[in-house]
Amino acid sequence: MIRRLYDDPRLVILVLLLILVGGTIGFVTRRTTEDPESRVRWGYVTTRLPGAEPLEVESLISEPIERTLREARSVRSTESSSLRGVSLVFIRLSDSESNVNQAWSVVQDKLSEVASILPDRASVPVLNYEEIWGAHSRVIALVPREGHDVAPGTLARWAKELDSRMSFVEGTQFTQTFGIPKEEIVVEIDEETIAALKLTVEEVGYRIRARDSEGFDATSQMQGLTMPVSLVGDIDGMDHLRQLVLRGDESGRQLHLGDVATIQREERSPRDQSVLVRGRPSAVVATRMDESYSIDAWAQRQAIELAKFEELLPSELAIEILFSQKLYTDRRAASLYSNLGMGLVMVVVVIWLMMGWRAAIPIGMSLPLTLGLVFLAMMPFGISLHQMSIAGMILALGMLVDNSIIVVDDVQQNLRRGVPRFEALRQTVEKMTVPLAASNLTTVLGFIPVMLIGGPTGEFMEEFGWSVIASLLISMLLSLTVIPVFAAWWLKASDPRDSKSIHAESPLASGRFWKQGYYWLLRRALDFPLSNLVVSSLIPIFGFVVAASLKEQFFPSAERDHFHFSIRLPTPASVQETERVAIAARELVMKHPEVQDVTLFVGKASPKLHYSMVALEDDRPNYAQGLVQLNVPMVSNELV
Repeated sequence: MIRRLYDDPRLVILVLLLILVGGTIGFVTRRTTEDPESRVRWGYVTTRLPGAEPLEVESLISEPIERTLREARSVRSTESSSLRGVSLVFIRLSDSESNVNQAWSVVQDKLSEVASILPDRASVPVLNYEEIWGAHSRVIALVPREGHDVAPGTLARWAKELDSRMSFVEGTQFTQTFGIPKEEIVVEIDEETIAALKLTVEEVGYRIRARDSEGFDATSQMQGLTMPVSLVGDIDGMDHLRQLVLRGDESGRQLHLGDVATIQREERSPRDQSVLVRGRPSAVVATRMDESYSIDAWAQRQAIELAKFEELLPSELAIEILFSQKLYTDRRAASLYSNLGMGLVMVVVVIWLMMGWRAAIPIGMSLPLTLGLVFLAMMPFGISLHQMSIAGMILALGMLVDNSIIVVDDVQQNLRRGVPRFEALRQTVEKMTVPLAASNLTTVLGFIPVMLIGGPTGEFMEEFGWSVIASLLISMLLSLTVIPVFAAWWLKASDPRDSKSIHAESPLASGRFWKQGYYWLLRRALDFPLSNLVVSSLIPIFGFVVAASLKEQFFPSAERDHFHFSIRLPTPASVQETERVAIAARELVMKHPEVQDVTLFVGKASPKLHYSMVALEDDRPNYAQGLVQLNVPMVSNELV
């Protein structure tokens, strides 16, 4: 094959064009995300028991659910939190579980079994696992403009419309809503009026329940004679409710609810959650992209849909992007390209100084050619471009160029000895195949365990190992085929009798100062072997001593321009009390000049902006989270 490549330049050009086109296709069609795809092994079960105290919830709901879930082999552990009227059971699957989807199906079957033994007034246990894991791709807020008051019903309707539109964008896995006001119809009855008509509040309530097949909220109605009615079931509007017949006689006269009651639409009280953006009540829609799509194309489609929606918005409402994952994926990709560019420049400069400018060209070619084939290989293997695969390629940049340097240097040495070009090429390939294969395979074997770790850690690190291994193997393949052929064509054959012509292309190779210094150092090391051994041992010993003072951290701190804080009040606290404390905390944080804004999520965990955020405290009126947006590139420890 080497002979054919050497004799037919058109074949080499065809191979280079195929690499160029294939690499371009792989680069353009690559899937770009911020984090690797991880299988969800955490989840929680929400079950409501209206009006029950925590001890009652624990004995009637949490304990039966935990006992039943422990029967599933794939469940590693369960923990429960019993609050007033609601039970939360947290589930963790075993790390060794490979078929995670089937494991969650088994958990769902177990919940169906236990539902039959729960009290009649208890809700059906709801399993949540996808929405608490991983980061959202984009978080969109619907915010009232400065100086405008927006009715809760208006904000709710537009927020639901935004949620509907975002959920239908191609590539959207699911959406979540935060802070959408819940409406209810409040029926206020004068007790003396209905007493004169020989009616009771219970009779009126019965008539409303009979007309509304879905019933109404039992908690909200306990306000004296105020009876809130949710807009569900057969009641589809206030006019419909006003015409509800309470009593009729033989003459055809009818008493309607509107004759004895005041009916109006209001925000449900007490609220179960709220969102404050720039200190104003707002609604938030968080979207997550399906992992099989590229974030670039998905974000563009979503931006088009957002522009259409914004044209329909009333003037008092505005759209604000609280978080966009694309910004951070672009930064990580830019770091790869900048490292590639700097690496290519440094390789060319160093090789030119040490080996000559002719040798620098085929060696410099190896970097873009290798990465082009790596991008192409990502397609059939389903590898995404994210922080771990990028880290693997950046790590491999320093290693993959070694193959080309060794091969090109050997071809150059053969040509300097007067060996014919093809013979120089053949000798290099025959001599270097086994050493290069052994050198690269030992490194590959060192990274194979990274791909075989298994569990959540393995899923996170797997593509890091793949990127390093693919880069090294492709570099070795190019260094034994295309690179030496091009070097045999391109390098200048020197006259072995002319020592000056041998080093004429290398500015440093002909210099004697650095050679003399190096030879002097070698002689001193050989003359004093004991001293050489002591000095050589001091260096690693010093390294081990210094390592003890280094901070142990598996991953470096995320380079983000935001962070979050949490607020937890005693369990009996209401959403209103938690909101007051959260607003006070926001005012303290806003005093720092580095802070641009603080968005508050009360009664519900905030959207996940990073893979390390897990929403395990939803539906708690005593809980709030604040997302702090900075006007500086990174979060400093001093600020936190």
